[in-house]
Amino acid sequence: MRQRKLFIASHSLGGPVTALYLSTDFGPARTQQENTFGDRYAGYNDCAGWFAYDGPIIPFDTKVLTNLVPGLQQVGDALAGPLGNLSDALFTSGLLPGSANLTSELSASYYLRMLNIYGLAARLYPDEPSKLLAQMPENPQSNLLENLAGSVVRRILLSKDYVDFFTGQPDLRTYRMSNMAALGTLVDNNSLPTWLNYGMGTLDGGPVAEKTFPLPGSIFGWLPAQLLPLTVNILTPVPRQVPTDPGKFYTWRDYDKVADSYDYAHTDLLGQPISKPETEVTAAHDAAWTMGAPTYDFTEYYYSLKSLVDMAFGYTGTAGSGVRTWHTDFGGKRPNAAVLTRNGFGIFKVGFDLADLVPGVKGLQDLIAKDVMPANSAVAEGYSHMDIGNAAEKQNNGKPEIATYMITNMMMNTLNGDGYKVYTPYTFGR
Repeated sequence: MRQRKLFIASHSLGGPVTALYLSTDFGPARTQQENTFGDRYAGYNDCAGWFAYDGPIIPFDTKVLTNLVPGLQQVGDALAGPLGNLSDALFTSGLLPGSANLTSELSASYYLRMLNIYGLAARLYPDEPSKLLAQMPENPQSNLLENLAGSVVRRILLSKDYVDFFTGQPDLRTYRMSNMAALGTLVDNNSLPTWLNYGMGTLDGGPVAEKTFPLPGSIFGWLPAQLLPLTVNILTPVPRQVPTDPGKFYTWRDYDKVADSYDYAHTDLLGQPISKPETEVTAAHDAAWTMGAPTYDFTEYYYSLKSLVDMAFGYTGTAGSGVRTWHTDFGGKRPNAAVLTRNGFGIFKVGFDLADLVPGVKGLQDLIAKDVMPANSAVAEGYSHMDIGNAAEKQNNGKPEIATYMITNMMMNTLNGDGYKVYTPYTFGR
């Protein structure tokens, strides 16, 4: 039944986790069904196909890291046994926990806890004035470290320039916003300067200005993502905005209304709209739901620390910690597809212009492009790393949402017995 109807979908780190499962050897095949591709029962025999959301499902073999770093294979072979035995002993004794809350420290804890609370308020009362902004630490009930983390988070999000960042003024807590606007200020792609944001709309109800901290997106965002993929591409692919009038009540305009006219200033340093339809792809209510639903583990309070250790051994091609990743040729054994974001892992599909000049990047790019990205893959332009799993059904270009469209077609083709055919998705572009 699982070989015919079970599909695995993964996002981000879920890609390597899925690869670990697909390539794991579960012992001798016991039935005709388990013997589909050999006399051993591999993880990929347990499903009908798999799908990746901006997280490459990379086979666990020596090519991934050891071919890129000279001498790594020899080091891995020498240390695999002792380190594997040590890690097993630490996990077995309880000195090393099997799971770990990787979001429990410093600013990550502060910021991620805020997302759940702000998401819940925006989901239930999106248009009501936010009472949360004024309650953000600093206060005597919060410890010094949390107050410091809170101050840094506020300054990163609301600093128009470097003067604002170092002085801490204006203070986010002095602004009046709806619950949805407060959430957007924390996670929207025109606010949060990382790829872990949403294109969910824009601020409304008052004037905004483009941030020049850390860099103005209107000036640097035009650079090819390939040029500086880990700096310009992540920090400034779009202009960032800040509210400029604490006397106004700021509301939130949804993703499909950003092209409408504004009553207040809403342009970047070059006089162009700060929020553009091609980079706004997620409905605000959907973003709020994913962050504010109590049963939805948006901030990932649980991580399998044992799995992370196993992946470390697997990606160096060693046999430490008891990992049995023998079936690294799973790529063509079942139907599979992927949708990658242009500002995320899709960069490996489209390539780096300067890959030859950066040590290791050319080899990694060629490896992923050749061995990892399935033929049935597409790059979602305008999406962020978080948009890929939450984008609205209908996009601003009038086309259906590409990730849902591709995975649905792959599943239906597979169920209809046509899953091995290379599926060419509709032309997707802005």
